[in-house]
Amino acid sequence: MASPSDPAWASAEKRDGGILLSTPGRGWASATLASCALILLITGAAKVWSGLGTSKALAVADPILGISFGKTIRGVGLVEIAVAAHCLFRPARIFTNASLMAWLSTSFLVYRLGLWGMDWHKPCGCLGGLADALHLRPETADTLIKGLLAWLLVGSCWVLFGQRVHDARQTDSAKRQTITKPIGSVGTNT
Repeated sequence: MASPSDPAWASAEKRDGGILLSTPGRGWASATLASCALILLITGAAKVWSGLGTSKALAVADPILGISFGKTIRGVGLVEIAVAAHCLFRPARIFTNASLMAWLSTSFLVYRLGLWGMDWHKPCGCLGGLADALHLRPETADTLIKGLLAWLLVGSCWVLFGQRVHDARQTDSAKRQTITKPIGSVGTNT
């Protein structure tokens, strides 16, 4: 079995901008992204399920997007499931997965800020039927969603920052290990 000091390990370590799960010291990034992916999978499925319901509230137009809440919730739920699936089925692509998480969570944050800016104070029905099944009050579900959003955003940015620091250290280490020969040592005749 190859060890981290083997050249084969080093050449296999990087793949499509991500670091393999087996890379020592990178388990925190994988665990963070896996937790984010599971959150998205659950909330995405809850949104799709809720968006397929018959509640009259689903026909109301979303105040920012202008389309019905039902279509909005189904569409966002499918995007969440797609991002979660990518993260779960392609775990070695840490940079790509963290970028997708950061993009999606930033989009959620901008949407929530837009609602706040419009003076929209109704609780988010993002969990829909799942909140009802868990007997959560709408305000409690809204607070839970805000906490999950914070974890998605902070977790993905934390992984991206850690990836950048790791790559910078690798580059610095490689530069220091470069061996330069003295100018007169190449092709000297005796």
